[in-house]
Amino acid sequence: MQRFFLFPFHNKDGLVEIGGNLAHQIKNVLRSVVGDDYLLLDNAGSEYDARLTSILKDKVIFEITDKRQAEGEPSIQIHLYQSFIRKERFEFVLQKGTEIGVASFTPLITSRCVSLPKKSAERQVRWLSIIREAAEQSERGMVPRLNEALSFQDACNEARGF
Repeated sequence: MQRFFLFPFHNKDGLVEIGGNLAHQIKNVLRSVVGDDYLLLDNAGSEYDARLTSILKDKVIFEITDKRQAEGEPSIQIHLYQSFIRKERFEFVLQKGTEIGVASFTPLITSRCVSLPKKSAERQVRWLSIIREAAEQSERGMVPRLNEALSFQDACNEARGF
C-alpha cells in the first residue's frame, strides 16, 4: 500500500483533497484508479486508511476509512549532527539516516568542511524531499526534522547534558 505524508493535513468531513505534485504522482505516475487504497500520514503521530474517490484535473480526493496511531518510530531518539560533505554524500546520509530511525538532522559548519552549501531554498526543499521520501519508503510514522546549520562550537554547547 502506498504511503504519503501530507503537509499540511486537512481532513474535512472525512475527505482529504490533494493537489500539486502529489496529485500528479498519484494520477499519472502511479496511474491510480478510483477505489485504490492508500495510507496517509499527518506527521503528528496518526495514520489514516484512505480510499481514492475522485480524480479531477488538478487534484485527487480521498475518503478516510480508518484512523490509528502511527507506528514505525524507534523508542530511542537519535539526533544526528553531520558536517557538510560533498552534496551526494550528504544527501545519502540524510536518506540512510532517516531509514535507520534518526529523529532529527543538524548540519555542522566545521573548519574542515569540504564545501559550504549556498543558503538556497531549493537546496532545503530538496533535502526535505529526500527525508520525506525515505520516511515513506521505510514506513516511518513521522518525518525527521531538519534543523538549521550550526557551528561546531554551537553544536557542542547544544549537546551538553546528554
